Amino acid sequence: MANPVLERLPQLRRITNTPVFRRGLTIARQHRLVDQRVRFAVGEIRGGTRCHRLAADPNYCVVVRHRTQDMWVFDEIFRPPLAYEPPPAAAEALQDIAMRRPLRVLDLGANVGLFAVYVLSHYPGSEVTSYEPEPENLRVLARCAARNGAAKWEVVQACAMTIDETTRITPGRAAHSYIDKLGVEVTGVDVLPFLADDMDRPPAARLCCYGRHLRMRCAG
Repeated sequence: MANPVLERLPQLRRITNTPVFRRGLTIARQHRLVDQRVRFAVGEIRGGTRCHRLAADPNYCVVVRHRTQDMWVFDEIFRPPLAYEPPPAAAEALQDIAMRRPLRVLDLGANVGLFAVYVLSHYPGSEVTSYEPEPENLRVLARCAARNGAAKWEVVQACAMTIDETTRITPGRAAHSYIDKLGVEVTGVDVLPFLADDMDRPPAARLCCYGRHLRMRCAG
């Protein structure tokens, strides 16, 4: 729907459509999600990798590479409307389970751990296992897991697969890494046994399928 004010003021409309204005608006929206807003804004201006505690729950923090695709994922997960928030019925069921025992969550293609932080902050006591093969992502992911040291969070340096074998991925693409025969060699791990090792308490699984990052064969 067109904004009637901008329709009457074409010069103002041109300003609001500039990349600088849109970037400033994004920073203004995102910096409210962390407890040190100025530090976050400086990171978006200068770049670099920084740790930020969540405003909603300072017991948990995220580690992001400013001015990269990490910020798009951060926005998607933590800024309302929450893209990863389950439907009401599912949320109620998860809360009910979490009150009786820890949730087990399998994070396949974890990138820098933003989804894991979301889970841990919404369902305290959860047990998360994150798989990530891309070396740069892995360094940030491991740092994030360490900064959330009280959490039961295991990081596995591997590509989630349905068989144990090496594979190749494109490095340096952040959330957009994918399987590529010309890429760097990484370890592939069969994650199906993890899904079946405790059928009385099966884990919830989240698959990150940016590009062709995962090589999964779905069983019928």
